[in-house]
Amino acid sequence: MTGMKGLLAVVRDKLLVLIIWTLAGAAAAGGINLLVPVVYEANAKIFIATPYWNDSTALADPNVGGAQNLAYGDEFTQQRMTSYERLVSTPIVTDTVAEQLRLGESGDDLSKKLTGRAVPETVMLQVNAQDSSPARAAAIADMAARRTIEVIKAIERPPNNAVPPVQPVLFEPASVPKRPISPRTLLTVVCGAVIGFLLGLSLVVRYATSREARRLARFRGDDGGDTTPAATPTGPLGVLTTGVQPLAGGVDVDAKLLRIEVAHGLTEAGVRSLAMTSPRATPTTGIVADRLAVALGQADSPTIVVRADIAAGQSDSTVRLSDLVGAPAAVDAAIQTDERSGLSWIALANSSEGPPADQLGANMRFLLNELAGRYQYVIVVSSGTLELTDALDMAGLCGASILVDPVALTTGAQVRESERLLRLARGTYLGRVVIVDRAFLQDVELPQSDRRRTAVSNQSTGVDGEPWS
Repeated sequence: MTGMKGLLAVVRDKLLVLIIWTLAGAAAAGGINLLVPVVYEANAKIFIATPYWNDSTALADPNVGGAQNLAYGDEFTQQRMTSYERLVSTPIVTDTVAEQLRLGESGDDLSKKLTGRAVPETVMLQVNAQDSSPARAAAIADMAARRTIEVIKAIERPPNNAVPPVQPVLFEPASVPKRPISPRTLLTVVCGAVIGFLLGLSLVVRYATSREARRLARFRGDDGGDTTPAATPTGPLGVLTTGVQPLAGGVDVDAKLLRIEVAHGLTEAGVRSLAMTSPRATPTTGIVADRLAVALGQADSPTIVVRADIAAGQSDSTVRLSDLVGAPAAVDAAIQTDERSGLSWIALANSSEGPPADQLGANMRFLLNELAGRYQYVIVVSSGTLELTDALDMAGLCGASILVDPVALTTGAQVRESERLLRLARGTYLGRVVIVDRAFLQDVELPQSDRRRTAVSNQSTGVDGEPWS
């Protein structure tokens, strides 16, 4: 699958899978979120004031040595802020806090929960405390701020003065936090859902790419498996794409190309009737027969379709094969014709108590001979080759056979076995007709000849309808 169009098609077709993966990712993230320890953070702010500022705090005394580089007030405080930040997590602060609050942990352990931060462009010091309990986090931050104030005053007190020039003030006491800082549940769940969606999308795209590769291999007849000449699928006799309604007036270029191959094969085999089958019973076989019959009729080669595949949906017919033997009038009455497309067909009923196999073969042979006098070609839609032996018997009665290969519904092994059985049957095996949809032909890299065929088909198609398979 290539391009944004192919990606959107995958998302549309596998939307339920993607939703499941997204929900699974969100659920997994929610489970991990439950295992992450809950952490609350509280903070208190200290304002570093300098109300008693004097020359004792100057970097140089102008009365001694004549130095002019002085630092007063807020400038001095801002230079000290980095040191004040580090004081918050030192043992001189943490040991006292741990002892006074009776936390049951050492000062070293508490230092891992405390940090100091200078608010930029201010003389404010913020003390942050983290803990699993919101109330205890607030208590630790508040007590650590008060202890830091005491330590700063003690450090900054000059030896000849009882009052330090720096007077920190608890500007904003710590409050109990309402929400934890970790884990962030909503963010975690959203990230898990996104990861689940991306994982699901990658798997779906990989599956779709692998499926299209297998279809392409089937299309070209090189999908591996048994490599003996009798079992290896050959290249397709023809390719029919879905999404057109030739019986409603559309120009079916695919069927026109197929009729050339079929007419040539029947001429080479010296027969005028063929059995059309597939590995498993499917309405697709009958639709392919109808499209081929219409295309042959448009080439002045009148063709009739005998729908003898009861398992594919013709059981509502009341015409039994035995009723047509020796009764040309009954044959005339059984023939149905669509005036618009020119398609003629006979739908045989399902008879649970049918005649023996030899009599059934004789009855079908009579019907084929009767129809051969009225039509140039007769196409018999038979049952699946892997379900009933009738398909092989029908191939022998008709003298030629074609295998319909709906890529989306069959496997390579089924196709190989069906082709092997048809080659063993009497008559000539003309080849297989591959049924694919337009999206497949647009997404895969086809050989040059196949691309030209697809381009002609897409340009010449007159009426688009619902896909059939």
